[in-house]
Amino acid sequence: MTKTSITPYFIFTQTAKRFSYAWHVFSVIGHYCGKLPRLNYSTRNGVPLRSIQIHTRSCLQLLELYKLFYVEVEEKMVKTIPLDLLAYLDSIALAYWAMDDGAATRSRSGFYLHTKGFTFEEAYLLAAMLHYQFDLVVTVQNHKNRPTIYITRKSMPIFVSLVKHHFHTSIIYKLEGN
Repeated sequence: MTKTSITPYFIFTQTAKRFSYAWHVFSVIGHYCGKLPRLNYSTRNGVPLRSIQIHTRSCLQLLELYKLFYVEVEEKMVKTIPLDLLAYLDSIALAYWAMDDGAATRSRSGFYLHTKGFTFEEAYLLAAMLHYQFDLVVTVQNHKNRPTIYITRKSMPIFVSLVKHHFHTSIIYKLEGN
């Protein structure tokens, strides 16, 4: 949300190596965009990075999602996890979450859903939602004092069966071996 706007916009960023997946996302949300995806250059820890960015227009249709995930705290908008999220949490949402912010463990025995932008309390709430909605056995782990959800080996068959047919072919590597 800009300071001068009353309607939000959305920015999706993906590494340039995943152009095929970024283009897929654009094919899904492109009707909200005014321009084609663009190449962005930045640095992280002194390493140059190339990414693809998709910017939507600022539009009223995105206001419901914005209000769902952002609350005002001390005159600042803060990302949060609302209980209403259960109404939106289906296998498609889980698949996109995993494609965008997920990673298999090195041993391929489990899967991480990165929740580092949330508090531990919010990560535990998300973990409870995953258990309630999908019967997944998950834990919240501390990664450099930030929470990450871990889907256990026991739940990998359920998780893969829920998300695999929604995964883009260029991202399926995250599920291989499971």
